[in-house]
Amino acid sequence: MKKRLKEIVESDEILAGRVFNLFIIVLILLSVISISLITLPDLDESTVRFP
Repeated sequence: MKKRLKEIVESDEILAGRVFNLFIIVLILLSVISISLITLPDLDESTVRFP
């Protein structure tokens, strides 16, 4: 199991590795976008609060 997970994380030659890499990239982009939106100076307070 540990060997399989290492193969997925470190390799982009297999489909699971590519999907994992894409997932990490999407998470990073969402994080950057959310931080950018929260730090806008004229952003309404109701927009900053999460439900």
